[in-house]
Amino acid sequence: MSLIFQNDGIIQKDLAREMDMRPSSMTEMLMRNEKHGFIVRRQDEKEENYDKSKQYSFC
Repeated sequence: MSLIFQNDGIIQKDLAREMDMRPSSMTEMLMRNEKHGFIVRRQDEKEENYDKSKQYSFC
């Protein structure tokens, strides 16, 4: 969670790489945290490909 706090707007791919986690495990963790309101996901309006533009911010 501190990586998200320190890097507001980090994308899921970069977060998984920094934490040395499998993408599927990262997705599960992020979905749980989003469900509980700890983080929010938003789309980068500059990116055309939605899968590459999942940015996370700490609430």
